[in-house]
Amino acid sequence: MAKRDYILHNFWWKITSLMLAIIVWIVVHDSGAAGDIIPADPKQIAQTQLETHQRRLKEYEELHRAGAGQMTDGMRLSLESGMGHEREFVRFWREVLGNP
Repeated sequence: MAKRDYILHNFWWKITSLMLAIIVWIVVHDSGAAGDIIPADPKQIAQTQLETHQRRLKEYEELHRAGAGQMTDGMRLSLESGMGHEREFVRFWREVLGNP
């Protein structure tokens, strides 16, 4: 598989995963089941969530650098949107831990 094809393949899997996560979050949030899934003390999951989103942000940033000039505008904008969401998740979980 050529490097460009690998980058695009990896990119689409990452975006698909992000979209699925957003859909699941909306369903759980809107159904009122969030209280059954999220512990009463968010700090119990905050460190794991922070590390997960930091790792995902790094992956997206690497994809962005590697695919520069090879992505369509739609692909680039989707990836940049995902990066923005991950930055917000990192900010949020840092705040939950008391480390803004």
